[in-house]
Amino acid sequence: MDRYKLALLLAFIPCIIPRLVHLAPRIHMNDFEVYYSAAVLARQHQGAAIYAGADSGKDAQLEWADPSTPIALTAKQAGVDKVRLYVYPPILADLLIPLSLAPLAAAKVVWTIINISSILLIVFMLTRMMGLSTIGPGALLLLLGLVFSSPVYSCVFWGQVTLLLTLCWMFGMYGYMKGWRAASAIVLALATAIKLTPILVLFPILVWKDWKWLRAFTVSLLAFFIVMSAISTPYALTDYFLHVVPSMSRGIPEFANHTLAAAIQYLYVALHGVSIFPMTFPIPDGVVKVGKAISLTALLLIVIMPLYRCRKNLSLRDRIIALALIAMVSPAIAPVSWIHAYAVCYPAIALLWGEAFVRRISTSKLILLTTCSIVLNSIAMTDVIEGLVHSGSHRVLASLMMFVTPLAALALASSRFYEMRLDPIYGGDAVPQPGLIGLRM
Repeated sequence: MDRYKLALLLAFIPCIIPRLVHLAPRIHMNDFEVYYSAAVLARQHQGAAIYAGADSGKDAQLEWADPSTPIALTAKQAGVDKVRLYVYPPILADLLIPLSLAPLAAAKVVWTIINISSILLIVFMLTRMMGLSTIGPGALLLLLGLVFSSPVYSCVFWGQVTLLLTLCWMFGMYGYMKGWRAASAIVLALATAIKLTPILVLFPILVWKDWKWLRAFTVSLLAFFIVMSAISTPYALTDYFLHVVPSMSRGIPEFANHTLAAAIQYLYVALHGVSIFPMTFPIPDGVVKVGKAISLTALLLIVIMPLYRCRKNLSLRDRIIALALIAMVSPAIAPVSWIHAYAVCYPAIALLWGEAFVRRISTSKLILLTTCSIVLNSIAMTDVIEGLVHSGSHRVLASLMMFVTPLAALALASSRFYEMRLDPIYGGDAVPQPGLIGLRM
């Protein structure tokens, strides 16, 4: 077994072991219950009420809805005793209106099928991009990697929308590769309308001056905003942006929040020698601003500057990988990213492993890829941090460990961005055949 196969095996093991321990877990789908309740309100022309309780100025991302709020009353009618507040843009509730016509139990089954279908479609597009057969050992390896990924598992377990967003990122890249500029832009505009972080895709598009893609994205995003206003009322849209987003942008100092901003807030509290679990120490506005500034600086240094420097000589392959890397960076610099948010890292990780086998990368880069794959695809860091937090005696160490997951995403992206060079084989707008990577297994 050569070192590349051994490294890939080492990256797989920490992801597989937890799944073998829990082969058939009970799927809770608490997050989907929130989406479903909001969709019922939107269907009943009560879209203006979906943020009742979430627009108080307090971060509502971990808050249970007051029993008297419309979303709690709607959930109660569906058979859910407690439901969290809805904090997504209105379009997610609007899109799920057809599912709200069915009983909650049936809707959960359909949503699970949608998530599983998303996994299969992601793998299919990855095989096409990497030059692999859609039925073969390479495709099976990609499927197992995605199925055993802890963020993906978390998406299915909680009924999260992140798998659908990952599919949107994946189709955006695949459509761009195939020359389907409008389709790529429309799908990523939808992803942006559902969860704001995909807006980061505009940075490379502006650097590359791809005006056709940009026009399609802008028009599509405006159309989605019009749809949201028409179904859920303009009030719901303004309420979300004026009263929900500002409080969410502060981030949450919670050990399961794997972002730079959260790690900085946790470190601040730990250095003051007070308890970090439960977190009751007030976070000053200055610390919040420092976290935002560091996240923006990371985006500038790791993404924007390398892309701008190579703007005139990037091959199509490098452009597609750049889009995948931006998806991977997005949860690290966002205000809040639970473990499921890192599902969007999988396309980049898969493409980088494909490159590793074709280009025979150096030992140091292989170690970096293996280590970051373990951190981003397993629950290892979550378990380590949780153990340290609950011990009560390792506050600073726990807060420092919180930096590991976001830094893993940023380090992997930084390594690949800074080595981008012109590739004469894949240069220009020609679509490479049989794939971007040309991997054979």
